[in-house]
Amino acid sequence: MRDGSLDFSFSGLKTAALRLVESGQVRPARPGEDPAAVPGLLEVLAGFQEAVVEQLLDRAAARWRRPAPSPRASPSAAGLGQFALRERAAEFSAERGVPVWVPSPRFSTDNAVMVASLGEARLSAGDADGPGLFAEASIPLGEEQG
Repeated sequence: MRDGSLDFSFSGLKTAALRLVESGQVRPARPGEDPAAVPGLLEVLAGFQEAVVEQLLDRAAARWRRPAPSPRASPSAAGLGQFALRERAAEFSAERGVPVWVPSPRFSTDNAVMVASLGEARLSAGDADGPGLFAEASIPLGEEQG
């Protein structure tokens, strides 16, 4: 985040994990195998998870401190169903004084369900886009589509 950007990518992290597997330092669990029985696997998975959680929370905190151009550009809590992220978000909030709102696990299921629910709510409110709508999966945080 040296340039102040809120963008992030996990490609380097994924590549590092792949290199550990390719080098033979760790191997994936086989179907039906207890992952805890694979030497070093749980440590790699825990480290991967922690790195992802920290990146998400660091960007959320940085975004929170910037003035929001509109409510639509504010950080979203979608997908916070994952336990480690929920737990760490609460700690992060206390440590940095950044408010964190986490939806109930009941509302933090599959992202497709959340997107469909939002779509239904927007449609019910009369907000609809036509068939020419262009979907953009890589909109940087803090930007709106016009």
